[in-house]
Amino acid sequence: GGNVLLDAAISRVEKLEPGGYRVTAAGTTRPGEMVLEVDEVIAATGFTTPMQDLPRLGTAVFSEGRLPALNPFWESVSVPGLYFAGCATQAAGGLNKYGIPSNSAAVQGFRYNARVMAEHIASRHFGAGPPARELAPGDLVRHLLGEATRGPELWNQRSYLASVVERRPQGLFDAGIQPLAHFVDAAGPDAAAVAVETDASGDIHPAIYLRVGNKVSEHVLPSHALHQFETMEHQRQLIELLKPLKS
Repeated sequence: GGNVLLDAAISRVEKLEPGGYRVTAAGTTRPGEMVLEVDEVIAATGFTTPMQDLPRLGTAVFSEGRLPALNPFWESVSVPGLYFAGCATQAAGGLNKYGIPSNSAAVQGFRYNARVMAEHIASRHFGAGPPARELAPGDLVRHLLGEATRGPELWNQRSYLASVVERRPQGLFDAGIQPLAHFVDAAGPDAAAVAVETDASGDIHPAIYLRVGNKVSEHVLPSHALHQFETMEHQRQLIELLKPLKS
C-alpha cells in the first residue's frame, strides 16, 4: 500500500570522483536502461538479528545466521536460559496453520510475545508468576468465547497465541496466554485453549484445542460476520465440546 517512485533492478553502482555515485538500473515500469547520478547509496541487506558473538558461544542459528533457533517460549534451543524478544521472536514459527505466518516480526505481534515471555521467565526461573484465577465451571464457556471475541493477544497473533484454562485438583484455573505450539506439543494437565484463526479462504473463526490425558484434539467453531463469537450457537457447541474437561 505505497507509492512507487521508481521501480527498477540495479545492475551496477560506480563511485564517482570527487564524490557521488553512478547507478545503472533496468526499469520495470518503463523499458530500457536508466543511469542516475546520486549523492548516496544505501544497501538494504534485509532483516538480521544482531547475534554478534552469540553463535561462537554456542547459540544455534538458522536462515544463514540471521535468526536464532528458538523454542515456543522464545528460548535458545542450544543455550538454556537465553531468551530473545522483539523481531527475533519470529524465529519461533509456531504452527503456521494454513501457511499463514505469525505477526512476530512486527510490533503488533511481538509486544504480546514479550508479555507472555516475561511471565514465563518469572514463573519458571523465579517462582514469581502471576496468580492463577479460579473459574467457576459455569463461567468456562463464557470466558473462552469472550477471549476469542475481545482478546488482543489472540487477534494480533492468530493461530500463534492461545488463551488456556487448566483443570487442576482444586478446580478450573485461567492459565493465561500461551504459545499455541507449546500447548499442543507439551504434556500437561487436562486443559482447553482457544485461538483465533484465519484460514486459507480468509474466514476468521475461533478454534478450540482440548487436551485430555495428554491427547490434543482440535475443533473449529463457526465464524461470524461481525466477529461476535458469544452467540447461543457458539455457546451450545462449546458446552458439548468441553464435556470431557468437566467430567
